[in-house]
This record gives sequence, structure tokens and C-alpha cells, in this order.
Amino acid sequence: MKKILLSVLLLSITMAVSGQITIQMQKQTDGTFIIPGKVNGLDLKFIFDTGASNVCISAAEALFMLKNGYLEESDIKGSSYSQIANGEIIENTKIVLRKVQVGDFNLYNVDALVVHNLNAPLLFGQSAIQKLGPIQLDGNKLIIKNGKNFKSDEEAGDLYKKAYQDIQSHKFNEAITASLKAVSMTNDKAILMKIYEILAQAYSGLGDLSKAIDACDKGLELNPSNIYMAYNRAVFLYDDNRMDMAEEAFTLFSRNMQGNTKIPQHMIFGTYSYLGLIKSSKRQYPASEQYFLKAIANSPDTTNINMLSTYRGLADLYGMQDKNDKAIIYYKKATELNPDDISNIEYYCNLADCYYATSDYANAITTYTNCLNLFYGKYYKAIQDVIKEGVQEYIQDANKYMYYGSMATRNLSRLYYDLLPFSSIDNVIKGYELIWDLEPMRQYIECRDYVNLSEAYFLKEDTASANKTINQGLERFSNNPDLLFVRALYIKDNNANIGLYSEIIRQENSYKPFRFDYATAYNNLAWVYYLNGDSSKALPFSLKSVQKDPEHDYSWETLGEIYFSLEKYQDCINAMSKCIELNAKAKNAYKFRGKAYLQLGKKKDGEKDLKIAENL
Repeated sequence: MKKILLSVLLLSITMAVSGQITIQMQKQTDGTFIIPGKVNGLDLKFIFDTGASNVCISAAEALFMLKNGYLEESDIKGSSYSQIANGEIIENTKIVLRKVQVGDFNLYNVDALVVHNLNAPLLFGQSAIQKLGPIQLDGNKLIIKNGKNFKSDEEAGDLYKKAYQDIQSHKFNEAITASLKAVSMTNDKAILMKIYEILAQAYSGLGDLSKAIDACDKGLELNPSNIYMAYNRAVFLYDDNRMDMAEEAFTLFSRNMQGNTKIPQHMIFGTYSYLGLIKSSKRQYPASEQYFLKAIANSPDTTNINMLSTYRGLADLYGMQDKNDKAIIYYKKATELNPDDISNIEYYCNLADCYYATSDYANAITTYTNCLNLFYGKYYKAIQDVIKEGVQEYIQDANKYMYYGSMATRNLSRLYYDLLPFSSIDNVIKGYELIWDLEPMRQYIECRDYVNLSEAYFLKEDTASANKTINQGLERFSNNPDLLFVRALYIKDNNANIGLYSEIIRQENSYKPFRFDYATAYNNLAWVYYLNGDSSKALPFSLKSVQKDPEHDYSWETLGEIYFSLEKYQDCINAMSKCIELNAKAKNAYKFRGKAYLQLGKKKDGEKDLKIAENL
């Protein structure tokens, strides 16, 4: 999803003077001073030695740190040689200490040497001392002037400015290189905060969200109240799919928003919107809805493009709960923000589906058409090219748009079928033919679609295409009663139809049809037997039909004709009277009832019915 107003505050660096820091050192009997500190989180005590070029640690300490995770193999940089006081040349191992803490000072990427002697002393040498900036020794006190206006800070500030410009030009790798160099040169918290903000944005730009989050963590370690860093960290966690951590971060941020007038409006909006998305992904629908509504209430501008994720998220939420009327409101708002954007292939389809579900067929047709105008009219070739060439960066989105464009085509074809005879058969066929042979769509073509398309072909008198479609359907849905019913409905072979209707009825207890009901299947089987001149076989199926559904006027009409052919005239009269009761314009029912009356000698009643039949 697109980020909701992701803000990294990039401010100019100020070099304000702050107070000095005093560290109490421990004087040893030999006159040296011990300074306490931490290396990569491990408590150590060093000899403060201005004469040593580097920080030095013993082989014993190095092995302990490596074994226990305080030192990583990537921190080891190779070998070096140095000359000791007696003139001897010794070999050392060069390493980098990622973080050295002295009092309130954090030193990063400090060069150090591992002395190949298990009992060598730990020295705090110039590679670290220089990073402290101006210092003063007063007895056993180390006074750090806090490094203000020190040359390395100025250089770090210049590197920050370069990194800032690189970010603006989307030169993320260059921004990272400059920022990391700046980090190694300064202890100034204000400078470091800005650099970590740059690093977070640069890593995010490269898609390395883990490092972006790590940069935010380091910045918040320096200043836990930095709202921009806290907000961006929560966004990165969401985009990295760490939903539980993102929820925790946004929830904490939302608590800190209460009564804080310094929180920008877009962050309040974004926090509630992200929480809505997170709760929705966890199917916590009531909480999700409340957060989305809070986001909308706190939006700086409800017509801004940044509302897309919120409107879509709320619409999807309502859609998942079949609250289609509410879903329609927010899908409309979302699609109206940027009507021609490719992403609306998905959301026009969703909106049209909601209209379809609420029987608003006019708006459903219009919205499906909007979807297909984007899909086929504007983006189809580009989508196909991405899929064909396998462009990894865009393949997932391309497949999604292909799916929704094809689904809109299928659903519009279904809608046109449902509206027959008030819609065009050609529209049904045209839509289905567009997607019928698309490999990705095969799993989404259902039995209903084989029925729809085959019947449309039958209505167009394209019997070959109709039967081909039914055969394709039966390959996937063996002996499906709905497909068999459509075939039986349109072919004129009575003997074949007896077999088809018999197979349909055989599955009565195991299959629930959508194209017909079993009362009709019994009626149609009775009618085929009747047309074949076998009224005795037809009668029990006809009786079963009216028993299963006595509201079908055509079933009573069939029963009446069968009774007449069996010379059961009073039964014919009773059946046709029931048919007329259900359908006052049933011409054939009046005709056969009139003939039955005449057979029973009721001339007046018979002539009356025959006259009515003649006038219908």
C-alpha cells in the first residue's frame, strides 16, 4: 500500500553549546587511570592512555566477545603490525568496535586492535579519545567539553547536508555512505538524530526496511520523544509486515497523541488509519471500523489523495462483512479521488460487485464498464507485457490487475445473463469469450458460467457452441444436473431427454441446483414421457412435481393434459382449475378443461372455457 503521509523531518543542524561532561576515573597504584565503559553492550574498564594510537583489547577479551555475540566476524578487518617500546615488531588484529559508551557519550565505529597476548591491558587510546572532542584532565577527572564546534562535528554536518541533497535526488546509496561516515565522526546528539533520520529514509527508499527500523531505533535511543522518528518507525514496521510490533508502536503513539498539540494532524490521521488496517487484517472488525472513522474525522483534507488507503480499507472492511450499502459509500469516495489510476481496476470491480449484490443493476453495469475501460482500454497491453516478460518488480501487481479485470468481465457477463431478456445475449457471449480461454481465469470459471454461456449460445441458435460449452463444463463438473438441465431444455430428442432428466432426479438428495428446481425436473420428465405417448409412465412424475411445489402453474397444466390423455376427465378438470387459479391467462388450461367438460356432458361449461381459450 502507499504510505500514509510518511514524514521524515529534515531540519538544518544547529551547533548549540551544551554543558560539559565529567567522568570520574580510578587512579591505579602505578599512576595510570581506569575509565569505565561499554563495548557493544559489554561492561569493560580501560586504561586511559593518550599515548596509545588505538583502543587495544587483549586476545582473551576478544575471544570472549566473539563467543558471546559482542563481536561479529564482520567486525574483524585483518592484520596489522606495530612496534612496542623495546623495538620489537608484533602482529595485531584490526577490528571495529561498533559502539563504545563512555558516560553519556556514544562513540560509533571505533578502530581498535586485538593484541595477541592473553594478558595484555585494555587501552583507551587515540582512536577513541579523538572522537570525544576537546577534553581536559583534572586529577582523576576526565572533563569532556561535549565536542561542540569541533572539526569532526563540522565535517559530519557537511556530510549530513550532502546526504540530505542525495535523498532529495533519490540517490539513496550515496546518502547512506555519507551518513555512515558522518556517524563515525561525531557525538553530537542533534547531528546524529538528523543523520539517523536520513539513514531511515534512505534505507526505506531502497526497500531495506530492517535497516530503516534499526536507524529509527538508534535515533530514538538518543531522543525517545522524537515524534517523527517514532511515527516513521511504526510505518516501517507495518510495511515490513511486522503487524504485532506495528500495532504496539502505533498504539503507543496514539496514547502519546492525547493532549499533545505538537503532533501534526497528518500523523494523527495516519496513526488511526494504520491501526484500522492492522485491526482489519486481524479480523477485529468493530475496532477497525472505529479507527478508520477516527482517521476520517482527523483528516487534514478528506478530498486528498492520501485518503485512498483509508477509504479503501474501510470499504473492504464493510465488504468482508457483507455490509454492501456502507461499502459502496467508501468505494465511491476512493475511486473518485483518482478515477483513471490503474489501481481502480480492483476497486471499480469491488464497487460494482457491491451494486450487483444490492440489486442496483444500472450502477453495477456502469461501474463494471468503468473498470473494463481502464483494464482493456488503457492498461491491458502494459499488464500483458509485464506478465509475459516476468518483470519481478511489477509482476505481482500485474497479476492482480489481470485478475480483477477478468473478474469484472465475468461478473458483468453474469449480470447481463441475469437480466435476460431485457439485456443483449450478445453482451453475455462477448464478455465470456474475452476470458474463456485465459489460463489464469480457469479456476474462477464456475459451473454457473458454463450454464450461462451455453444457454446464451442456445438462445442464439448456435447449438454447436452451446454443446461444446456444456461438454467443457461436464469435464470439470461430472454429470452436473444444472448443465444436464440446460442441455435437456434445448434439444428435441425425447429419448435422450428421458435419460438426462432421470440422471438429474437421481441426484436429488446430493445436489442443490441453481438453474432449476426438482419440481420442474419431475414435470419435464413427465412431459417427455407424455410426448412419447406414454402417459402411464408420465403420471407418477407429474404427481411428484405438483407435490414438491404446488405453486408451479405449468406443472398442473402438464398433469391436466396427462389426465385427459388417460381419459380421467374430472381429474383433468381439477388439475386445470388449479392451473387457472395460479395463472388466469393459461390458455391451454382453459382449452383442456373445456374439452374435459364436454367429455362429461357439461356442454355449457365446456363451451365457456373453449371461448375463453380462443380469446386469450
